Amino acid sequence: MHGFLPCGSSTCLWLAFDSQMAGIGAIDEDFKPAMRFDSWLDSRCQPYLEEIDRHFADRVTALTGCPPTCNHGPKMLWWANERPADYARIVKFVTPSSYVAGRAVKLHASEAFIDHTFLHFTSVSDAANGNWSEELCNALGIDAKRLPALSSPGR
Repeated sequence: MHGFLPCGSSTCLWLAFDSQMAGIGAIDEDFKPAMRFDSWLDSRCQPYLEEIDRHFADRVTALTGCPPTCNHGPKMLWWANERPADYARIVKFVTPSSYVAGRAVKLHASEAFIDHTFLHFTSVSDAANGNWSEELCNALGIDAKRLPALSSPGR
């Protein structure tokens, strides 16, 4: 996991963080919350979900492995369009586990990450290749600069 020193001795300490996958949070430049955590149970993003489903469902499903649902992409669009003042403070979108891990090791916002196993819930990834999809970001109007680095579990 980012922020931990490599273990080369018997005094190694490992910490693990797990979290709900489909909800999304965001941090400001100081790695502090830029908005409230947006749970997948919060359906305010429904109009954006319907728009994605209407125009990009096949491509989102093909690249992410998950059909459009109330996950990261529609939520990012909701924040951008419905709460522009809060959105302006967002440096990176993160999952709860990424937030807790980043705060625990005092990461800078530029070091924010997401576990690549969460990619299928983003609406903007190429999960098979393990990266963000420029195609989907452009099609959906998602600012790729606000997406965190991708990390492997246990790294």
